[in-house]
Amino acid sequence: MTASGIAHVQTPIAGLVDLALRDPSLADVARRAADRPSDLTLIGPASARLFAASALAVVGAASGARLIYGMARDNMLPFSGVLRRVHNRSRTPIPALLAGLGLGIALMLFGYFQGDAFGTLIPATALTSYIIYMQTVIAYAIRRRKLQAMPGAFSLGRMGTPIMVVALVWLAAVIALLEVPSAFHPAVYVINGWVAIANIWYLLVLRRRLRNGTAAVGLTQDMQNARHEAEQVPGDPSHA
Repeated sequence: MTASGIAHVQTPIAGLVDLALRDPSLADVARRAADRPSDLTLIGPASARLFAASALAVVGAASGARLIYGMARDNMLPFSGVLRRVHNRSRTPIPALLAGLGLGIALMLFGYFQGDAFGTLIPATALTSYIIYMQTVIAYAIRRRKLQAMPGAFSLGRMGTPIMVVALVWLAAVIALLEVPSAFHPAVYVINGWVAIANIWYLLVLRRRLRNGTAAVGLTQDMQNARHEAEQVPGDPSHA
C-alpha cells in the first residue's frame, strides 16, 4: 500500500519501471539481476515491442507524407503548390515529409498532454476508416454511370446496386456502433470535426478545382475521354 492509499501491484513490469525511474547504475541492475533474474526475461520482449512500435511510427509517417505529396501533386490539398515541391538534389518531397512529421509530433503532444489519449485515438482510428469507406461508396454510387463509361472500367452488372445497398447498410451499422457508446464520444467529436472541415474545403474550393480541371487532372482527362467515346455514334466519319 502506498502513502496515498492506492494499492501498488508488485509485478515484474512494475519493478522494472520503478528501477528505470530511479536512474539506476550498472551495480543496481546487476543486483536486480541477481535477486530476481526472471524480471530480466521481460526486457527482450519489451524491447522487441518498442522496436516494432518505432518501426510502425516511421512507416506511418513516411506513408502519410507520401499521401500528402500525392494529393498535393494533384492539387487536392490546401497549399498544394508548396507541398508538391521536390528537392532538386535529393529528389525527395521535403515539404510533404515535414508536414507528415508535424502531424506526427502533434499527435505525440496530444497523447502526452491528454490523459485519455488512447481512449480517443484508438476509436478515432477505426471510425475514420469506416467513414472513408462510406464516403467512397456514396461517391461511387453518385458517379457510377460516368465511371462505368471509362475504358476498361470494372462493372458488377446488375449486382452492382444490391451490393452498394448492402455495403451502405453495413457501414452505417458499424459507424453507429462506434459512435453511440458514450465512451467513444470524444473520438466522435474529433472525427466529425475533421470531416466537417474536409467537406467545407470540398464545397468551397476543391469542387471548383475539379470542375475547372485544375485538380485530379489525370482522372478528369480520363473521364472526359470516356465521355467523348461514349458519345461517338457507330458509323460516324469522325470516329473512323
